Amino acid sequence: KMHDEQLPVFLAVRWEKEMGKHPFVKYRFQDGEALPTASAELQELQPALIGWESRFASGELVPWRKSEPHLASRSVSTVHLNASEFEDIYSNSLVDALVLISTDFCPSCKRVERDLEQVARRFAPVDSVVIGKLDFSHNDVVDENVSNLIKGYPCILFFPA
Repeated sequence: KMHDEQLPVFLAVRWEKEMGKHPFVKYRFQDGEALPTASAELQELQPALIGWESRFASGELVPWRKSEPHLASRSVSTVHLNASEFEDIYSNSLVDALVLISTDFCPSCKRVERDLEQVARRFAPVDSVVIGKLDFSHNDVVDENVSNLIKGYPCILFFPA
């Protein structure tokens, strides 16, 4: 959820495939200060925005991704992951991981979550296995290879060690 002090937001999106299809990469304008709201203040920001757009066009910008802060798990068995933790699991994990990709607005995801909890309880004593959940409505997956695997919700992915 965006707060008033975070608005307005300037965001550029580079579609890697077709318009509106995953994967896409987002770049957020951050000038180190709160962005202006009045039109006169926006005029003063114009040179910085032009420079940002030039860096976007030349490929110099670092992609921005939405990621929740680290959250304590809501259950004893499953691990609630943010985007950074999820990236660690699939890129360089030393454990086997089963991850549910879900969203807040998905009723089917809630049913699968209950089933995943049962699986997680059975694997709780096994240190080499992580059962996790990633809320895709609050976290972005930047890696194209992984985002291509997510065709809909719920989505369960397995990452071997």
